[in-house]
Amino acid sequence: MAAFYIITIILAVSTNATVLGAFLCRQSLRTPFNLYLINLLSGNILRVVLETTPELLNHLYSGWWLGDGYCSVLVFGLYFTDAGVQNCHILIAINRIWAVCWPYSYRTTHTRRVALLMCLAGWAEVCAMVLPGFILDTVYYRADPVKVLELSYEIWTNKLSHAHI
Repeated sequence: MAAFYIITIILAVSTNATVLGAFLCRQSLRTPFNLYLINLLSGNILRVVLETTPELLNHLYSGWWLGDGYCSVLVFGLYFTDAGVQNCHILIAINRIWAVCWPYSYRTTHTRRVALLMCLAGWAEVCAMVLPGFILDTVYYRADPVKVLELSYEIWTNKLSHAHI
């Protein structure tokens, strides 16, 4: 399973970064529509870095040793990047519908500024939708690490005491 994650990380980062680099290096490629593609490529890279890399480490080593802080980053990242990448696809679909159904409006109104604002609004919307659930999860549903250790110790000692009977 670790080999799958390594191949996925290498391929995802290298292919997305190559295309993203081409868009960023050439001014002529930064058209309004290509800003949606830049948004999608950035979201894909963010997703691989925040989600797939910790999953690889989780498969290589037993237990979660990245700490509670990164656990919070991962939980937020799971919801945020998944929804963000889906939003990127939705924005591209909406953009294509706009271009096909209302071509005059699209040509006269759609600029790089409009595309950038729509991409930023998409990520802000995802953040506004994900953040309340993440805060509730952090405040109410996270187990206290000390209590978890005490409980697992009690279970372990009870199993040992019953095994000797």
